[in-house]
Amino acid sequence: MNQEAMEKFYFFVVDEERKAFTIHGPITDETAWNQEIGHLRQAGKNIRGFCSPLTGPAEELAAEFSRVTGLTYTTEPLLEMP
Repeated sequence: MNQEAMEKFYFFVVDEERKAFTIHGPITDETAWNQEIGHLRQAGKNIRGFCSPLTGPAEELAAEFSRVTGLTYTTEPLLEMP
């Protein structure tokens, strides 16, 4: 496995219906998360995910993302963990 594939990052899950988001990680592979999000989107859920580099503690990233988006950070799972 190459070095780039082993880099860790955070994975944000955003549920637009609940106006909430959660942060998972650090992780090295978001494939299973994206697959689960795809299934939920096909079922009509307004949910998305994206990767974020490890630029600081998750709590700091959560506070900044909440401030910018107006969404609420939650530790409650927004989808089943893959």
